[in-house]
Amino acid sequence: MDKGCNTCKHDRVGFILTCADCTASGTFKRWVPKPDPVNHPAHYTTGCGFECIEVMEMVFGKEAVHDFCTLNAFKYLWRYRQKGGADDIGKAKWYLEYTKGLNVFKNRQAIDKMREHIEREEAHE
Repeated sequence: MDKGCNTCKHDRVGFILTCADCTASGTFKRWVPKPDPVNHPAHYTTGCGFECIEVMEMVFGKEAVHDFCTLNAFKYLWRYRQKGGADDIGKAKWYLEYTKGLNVFKNRQAIDKMREHIEREEAHE
């Protein structure tokens, strides 16, 4: 995997954050994650390597994506026993993790409660 240089690194969900030098020089090659039903579903990635959530952030902004992630996590926790089981728990966890990197500080109490719920459910598995 080409990171461009030692300054470039992976962020919280597997996307690469590049340094200004690599971006400016054009030497950076975007890392495209392998499809994974929870972390990187193939149907959410376009041919250019951008995942839908990345484009949503560019178009709608971090606060809107934060709300989207929070509500999606809630939805997956709400239905996991009736529909997706452990995959839905994993998806809820993924969305809550994504909110951390957005640095939007709202709905913290609800998010903390969802994280606690996930921890309890994972302890029972």
